[in-house]
Amino acid sequence: MGCKPFMVISSYNELFMVLSYNKPLMVLLSYNEPLMVLLSYNEPLMVLLSYNEPLMILLSYNEPLIVLLSYNEPLMILLSYNEPLMVLLSYNEPLMVLLSYNEPLMVLLSYNEPLIVLLSYNEPLMILLSYNEPLMILLSYNEPLMVLLSYNKSLVVLLFYNEPFIVLLSYNEPLIVLLYYNEPLMELLSYNESLMVLLSYNEFFMVLLSYDEPFMVLSYDEPFMVFLSYDEPFMVFLSYNEPFMVFLS
Repeated sequence: MGCKPFMVISSYNELFMVLSYNKPLMVLLSYNEPLMVLLSYNEPLMVLLSYNEPLMILLSYNEPLIVLLSYNEPLMILLSYNEPLMVLLSYNEPLMVLLSYNEPLMVLLSYNEPLIVLLSYNEPLMILLSYNEPLMILLSYNEPLMVLLSYNKSLVVLLFYNEPFIVLLSYNEPLIVLLYYNEPLMELLSYNESLMVLLSYNEFFMVLLSYDEPFMVLSYDEPFMVFLSYDEPFMVFLSYNEPFMVFLS
């Protein structure tokens, strides 16, 4: 049997059980038709595996590490916490969410048919992602920056705030939106049949290009603003530079 303080029990009669104990180690394996449970404890480590038809749960605890894996038909959740790292992976047929961040992080995942909510908080950063059939909301707050993206069937709203800059874009019908933010640069590209929107922000420069039969360009750079709108017989040019403004129709 090996070392003195070691014990193994094996029993099989439609029910199978193994119990192993050796000072810091205990393992329990029980199998009865659809159920299997594995419990392992070794000073800083505990593992629990439970399988019952469509459900599997794995819990592993080792001082800084906690892992929970739950699978029930279309849902799989993996939660891993290790001092500065937490990762949450949720997969349900067409949807997958992965979040990885450092140090003081809190993550909440709630799944109820079409709804998934992810909440992440880290000192200056808060992210909320909610998806329910036609609605998606992303809220990110980091000291001077706030971004809100909401999609509900025909509505898209983008709110970007960074000290001197606020932009709100709203449009209808089906729309594809790409948002990219990199310190001084933010770009929004949206294409819908005849509509294309490009928003670029770099330091004090912002450009908006929209095409849908009528054509519009808006450019703003500290003291200078240009607005061009074309719709068959009508064109407007507005230029403002500190003391000067021109309007052409």
